[in-house]
Amino acid sequence: MRNLLYLLFIFGSACTPTENKQPRKISPAFYHWKTAFDPTSLEINKLDSLGVNTIYLRLFDVSWNKNTQAPIPISKIIINDQVLFEKYNMIPTIFITDECIFYLKKSQIKQLAENIIQQIHLSFAEKNISQLQIDCDWTKNSKDNYFQLLKAIKELAPTTILSATIRLHQIKFSATTGVPPVDRGMLMCYNMGNLRSTTTKNSILDVVETEKYLGNLSNYPLKLDI
Repeated sequence: MRNLLYLLFIFGSACTPTENKQPRKISPAFYHWKTAFDPTSLEINKLDSLGVNTIYLRLFDVSWNKNTQAPIPISKIIINDQVLFEKYNMIPTIFITDECIFYLKKSQIKQLAENIIQQIHLSFAEKNISQLQIDCDWTKNSKDNYFQLLKAIKELAPTTILSATIRLHQIKFSATTGVPPVDRGMLMCYNMGNLRSTTTKNSILDVVETEKYLGNLSNYPLKLDI
């Protein structure tokens, strides 16, 4: 994913049971996952041609430093021009490794939340932030630390929509992985095929494989985008 400039997704309404379905407003948006934000004119024209007005901008990753036994920011983004911040709705996105969450001490959670919020404000200066997103493939072993971190972030930014990425296994096994304490979820439906198998037709999106995980999607107690 790091080698892709943008990853397209559809921003839809909350998933609801079949009998309560309402027409969904579809708004295309993109993730930016490179370490330098400097879109070319070709890329900007493509965004405009697709009617895109939202970009999820990865600011940095948070990893675990084994030497200091503390979380550290890595792969920080370089923003060469903030003019596009006026044109698009930029949503700061932070990726946190599951290893970092697992080894995080309870006493470090509040400080990490404060550091994340501080770094976001430094990158966005005085610009309004309507939403921020945390990306982490947590497990049942790391969920307690992760959910506490999300709560700490929300306490520091109570008026900002807090969203979190959701993997398919976290939908199917929500009883054990839990549901994150956020306002919205971003369901990730990609990279699920077997890359090593010659019979894999599309490793980016395998609809048959995806359906195996979504049997209880309508019962998931969180508003989801895709």
